[in-house]
Amino acid sequence: WNGIYIRYARPLSESRPLMPTPFAARLLPCLLGLVLLGLPSSRAQGTVAAGTERASQVARCLKLRRDAPPVAVAQAESLLREADLTVEDELKTLSCLGIAAGLSGDRKRAVEAGARMERLVLTELALAFRARAYSQAGSVFHGAGQIHRAEAAYLRVQDLARQLPADEAALFQATTLSNIGLIHAGYLDSPEVAGGCHR
Repeated sequence: WNGIYIRYARPLSESRPLMPTPFAARLLPCLLGLVLLGLPSSRAQGTVAAGTERASQVARCLKLRRDAPPVAVAQAESLLREADLTVEDELKTLSCLGIAAGLSGDRKRAVEAGARMERLVLTELALAFRARAYSQAGSVFHGAGQIHRAEAAYLRVQDLARQLPADEAALFQATTLSNIGLIHAGYLDSPEVAGGCHR
């Protein structure tokens, strides 16, 4: 989960589809997203067995978001109704919902999930987890065609990464620069900026 490739359906804009340039079309399958599952979640009150079961459900949702997006959307909506969901697991579930909804063509639901992630990430969370949450929110917005919101989320990752140990910061920065480069190459008609990001 710390280095996967994310593939998106063709992104949608508010008025018309945003069409990537040929350069971005070649790079888009390599879009890197920092992810959440590798970090431990705090356990809600209850038994260890219940917490393990909930973690398993969240992990299954994350797996299904690309393999079976409509199924993942339904599972995410069900999980989000659970009262014992931790903040960490709620963020993971919203990531599942946002990307699965985007792949299913439900741009509105995807954007709502990304916005909810941005509000939740302001709570007390480990710094690295917050950076991953912003990265995932950026991926949700990116896939839904909300390019400026995606870039803002990616830049927030860069800010947080500067506060992390050097080796961890380097991973965040490399991944985020790749994502920002794709935005400028494919959607903002700035290949020179994209080239700088990929160097």
